[in-house]
Amino acid sequence: MKLIKELQTISDDLCLKMSMEKCSHLKNLTAQLINMAKKKLIKSNHTIMELIIAAFLIKRDFDIYIEKYLDEDLICDIYAEKNGIKLIVEVETGFVPPSNSLDPILYRAVREISKVVRYSKYSNYFALATPPYHILQLPEFLFFPPSLRSMELITKTKEILDKYYKNPPISLEEIKSAKLDYVYLTIVDEQKVIEYTAKEYYSKYVSSIRINLEKELRDTDLSILYSNNFGNL
Repeated sequence: MKLIKELQTISDDLCLKMSMEKCSHLKNLTAQLINMAKKKLIKSNHTIMELIIAAFLIKRDFDIYIEKYLDEDLICDIYAEKNGIKLIVEVETGFVPPSNSLDPILYRAVREISKVVRYSKYSNYFALATPPYHILQLPEFLFFPPSLRSMELITKTKEILDKYYKNPPISLEEIKSAKLDYVYLTIVDEQKVIEYTAKEYYSKYVSSIRINLEKELRDTDLSILYSNNFGNL
């Protein structure tokens, strides 16, 4: 299977930049992913990114767990621990299924918003990982501290989420307290991860899109994504 060979190759390459102990940790994760690939439980682009991010965090002395259950119905991509600090990383490749060909932006938005809301409460820090060819489709307020969020903005976000996620529904309180701490820009071609704080990522990659599209999309369902004003929808 092609994915198995790719995982073995990239694992070997990543190990060249690690100590033997850390390489052993990565190889154990690789074996776990290969076993999942044999069962056709994982996909290529997502899994390769997962392994690269795992290596990045292993080199920072984190203990890494992949495909870890957070509760009965929720599994995270990467769960990392160091000195009692817990970090969850979810990988977003930007994929849009054919069933959402007529609403690709809203599909990406609700998927990414729901990831931040549903997963971030299980860890001290939460990160989304994405390739540079995909710009995260998140409303502005999620790049900044929860204390800056207005109830109007939270309610508007829930209305959008409710159109896609009803079982279980996402609560206002979950949206209010959700946090995005980091964005890991993952450059697979170079096996490289660039870490940004959420605010840094917003200023470098997202803010200019907001400026250019805010007026054009002000009175549409997408206004929640392309507004530069926290309380002005």
